[in-house]
Amino acid sequence: DFVSACKNLRIKVKKNPVKKPWLKGSVERYFRTINNKLLSGIPGKSFSNIFARGDYNPQKNAIITRSDLMKVIHVWLIDIYQSSPNGLETN
Repeated sequence: DFVSACKNLRIKVKKNPVKKPWLKGSVERYFRTINNKLLSGIPGKSFSNIFARGDYNPQKNAIITRSDLMKVIHVWLIDIYQSSPNGLETN
């Protein structure tokens, strides 16, 4: 598992406090990018909050398996995200 792999590599895992997203801004921004650019149109998606979701049932409306979703994310990361500008200076 992840913790064991980190331990073997002598990496110290630090957990952020719950409900303090400002302590991990780059990760939160990355999740927002994935949600906005890839997942927003997929039936069965979850929403950013309960008000946006309303009475929509993500499990009932899901049409893709978890393994297929992982493949879609992988292809998107390699073929699209990595070749598009992301606001970082990369010289």
